[in-house]
Amino acid sequence: MVQFKVNEQNAEVNGETINAMVCGMGAFKNTALKFLSENGIENPIPGNWYSYQSFMNAFEKISNKVGQKTLYMIGKSIPENAVFPPEISSFEIAMSSIGAAYKSNHIGLNIGEIIFKWTGPRSSVVTNSSAYPEACDEGLITAMANRFKPKDAVVIKIRLDETKMNKSQGGDTSHFILEW
Repeated sequence: MVQFKVNEQNAEVNGETINAMVCGMGAFKNTALKFLSENGIENPIPGNWYSYQSFMNAFEKISNKVGQKTLYMIGKSIPENAVFPPEISSFEIAMSSIGAAYKSNHIGLNIGEIIFKWTGPRSSVVTNSSAYPEACDEGLITAMANRFKPKDAVVIKIRLDETKMNKSQGGDTSHFILEW
């Protein structure tokens, strides 16, 4: 799915996810609320559902007006502030859980997916075909990888696979390579 563009008109996102984005804006929370309001989302309430496309429209405005660094920080703040069940205790389980968490916070038949796959003993790839912007994806993946870092990893390097067409280039999926 191209970033910021939801394929399904009736797709929805929950208020908890919207509020996580607002919190991720830090000192710019009022800006986030303004952009959400301009797109029909007023005072998001946990447990309620909102238009996924309207949410992506607000994200696109953040990208254009505030910048990519803020999108990265929003993605990074999501797992930093989340409570994880005790069964998420390893790198593999944590990285594999991103897709399930995405699916539980979004409703729709064609909303994309996030998939983790090992590519070697010290490398993996995460593919993301959601409508979220690439910088936000990278922040989320970075925070999860660092929070649940493998025991043999000192530093995890995360980069886009430049051999593939990623969302920022008009592709439907972003491909992140993780190596340590």
